[in-house]
Amino acid sequence: MNAIEALEPVAPPAVRARSARDVLLYVQKTRPEAGAEIERRMRPATWSTIMSAARTDWIEVALDHEVVDNIVGVLGEVEATVMWREFLGPHSKSPLLRGILSMAFRLLGNSPGSIVKFAPKALSQTYRNFFEVRVGELESRRAALALVDIAPEVLAHPAYIVCLRAVFWGFFDLSGCEGGELEFSFDASARRIDVQWRW
Repeated sequence: MNAIEALEPVAPPAVRARSARDVLLYVQKTRPEAGAEIERRMRPATWSTIMSAARTDWIEVALDHEVVDNIVGVLGEVEATVMWREFLGPHSKSPLLRGILSMAFRLLGNSPGSIVKFAPKALSQTYRNFFEVRVGELESRRAALALVDIAPEVLAHPAYIVCLRAVFWGFFDLSGCEGGELEFSFDASARRIDVQWRW
């Protein structure tokens, strides 16, 4: 990094507008009462910003946290996890993610490990400056990765950890792998998540 790069401001953590809006609409479609309650709890200005943003815009955590906080607050962790795993299926069919997943499965076969290999690229389509993704061991029946340097703004909202755990469980679903095991370890003080998949 040169001196000029070091002085450039870092954009705050943010979520792709498409992801924030689509999950809210998905909850309203599949769980109407919960969806209505989530909308009621969110600030009108936040709801309006997310719903009117272009799909490729970024919604900063300062606003987006209302999405995840209220999803977990209304549904509870267990049902929120179920919902996010369900949502990952249709969400993965968006143009950018569909291309990444198709390439992963074409080159490496249908397995959670194929998604893990391409996770840095895939996650960067949804999360900006949330964390650094480090892919670990990739074996025939096991894969690992770590999220390091998780942004303090993200850590301030534990619902993001619930969401990420659900997304990682969803790697089994996307690859059609049943009966897999997930090890998920979160260390807030180290600003780190370690994940292992076995199938």
